[in-house]
Amino acid sequence: MLRPLVLLKSKLVAPRPGEGIWLKPSLKGRLERLIEYPLTIVCASAGYGKTTAVVKMLSDLRIPFAWFSPGPEDASAFALGWYLAGALESLVPGIAEQFSGMLAGRQNVAKETILELLLSCLEEKGRVGEGVLVIDDWHTVASSEEARWFFDHFLAGKPSWLKTVILSREKVSLAYVCRELVRGNALNIGEKHLALSREEVGEYLDYSGNVPLVKYADLIYGYSEGWIMAVKLLVKGLREGAISLPLRGLEDTVAGLSELFEFLSLDVLERQEPEVKTFLLQSSVLEFLSVPACNALMGASFSPELLQKVYERGLFLVELEGGLYRYHNLFREFLRREGQKRIPNWESLHYRAGSYCLQEGRLEESLQHFLQARQWADAAKVLSRMSYELVYSGRGQQLRLYLEKLPAELRREADFLLALGLSLTPKL
Repeated sequence: MLRPLVLLKSKLVAPRPGEGIWLKPSLKGRLERLIEYPLTIVCASAGYGKTTAVVKMLSDLRIPFAWFSPGPEDASAFALGWYLAGALESLVPGIAEQFSGMLAGRQNVAKETILELLLSCLEEKGRVGEGVLVIDDWHTVASSEEARWFFDHFLAGKPSWLKTVILSREKVSLAYVCRELVRGNALNIGEKHLALSREEVGEYLDYSGNVPLVKYADLIYGYSEGWIMAVKLLVKGLREGAISLPLRGLEDTVAGLSELFEFLSLDVLERQEPEVKTFLLQSSVLEFLSVPACNALMGASFSPELLQKVYERGLFLVELEGGLYRYHNLFREFLRREGQKRIPNWESLHYRAGSYCLQEGRLEESLQHFLQARQWADAAKVLSRMSYELVYSGRGQQLRLYLEKLPAELRREADFLLALGLSLTPKL
């Protein structure tokens, strides 16, 4: 016999919007339209302010709404049915009790029956006026086939007065969602809508009372790429004197953004399965990711599906043109720091990356990888090939910096000096 599920109230309560929350005008204008659509999808990586933006807008618009934040343990029709009924209680008083009564005394209830009972309760109880159901952190149950089936059919069968907002770090792959997006019946909000532009970073600094820091707006944008969590932590570090701009390298980044790196470690990296975690750490060696580059780096342990999975999960991977991807600057720095601590063959990864770049004719990238791998002889050969171009393109200072990274004994070897001298001889 089925017993009522004990619902955790924390999963059914929206975060408080707080005071002084700033939404950039274009995002505010877009969110104001969510009541016009039966479905709104807000999809972005961690720390982009999805939840804050939606709570703020619903509060400002004074729209009645229900809230449900599922966890991995809720990835079943039974749990989803109970929690949705519990969440909808604020919009449809009495629905939770009615749903519980319909299930009482039953045994081994099929997912189809749970869905049918929940929808019939919604239809019977009804509501005067529109309301919004918010599903926060959909990605926590998205891998469950049963959860996907149940929620997909719930969305398709819900009454028209119930608008739904889904927040997720990953692409929401439900048939109903795809259909509504294609038909233009869904509002889609992604990272490009949530991220701040250079100008908006300045506006945020001005609004938040950080006028003296407006002069750093371009630098803050350059490091954060508009990622609001990083913007806020950079501002906090500047105000507290923990960092100064420009940052001088990875050590400065780690010291000034320790809170961000701790968040990425606990809330992003550690939640991935081992193969994804290993891929993230190893591939961070690369400046630009592609299927051929990842193949060269990881060999048989890599599959193109793995790269696609990381992209679709919203793990701070930006798609460029020509099959290229790159990590968000700060996420890449975080992964490299973790990779150096966790990957035993870290230097050999740099060597493989350098060899691949050399084959592709990307000499400077190849040189940087060989230096990281401490493969001095290979680095010296590449440097001798590119030294002419460095000097006669006005980058002689950079040549000197590269030379200083080589061991002193290598810089004194006759063969290397001869090769370097010949490469600097003007070409007739």
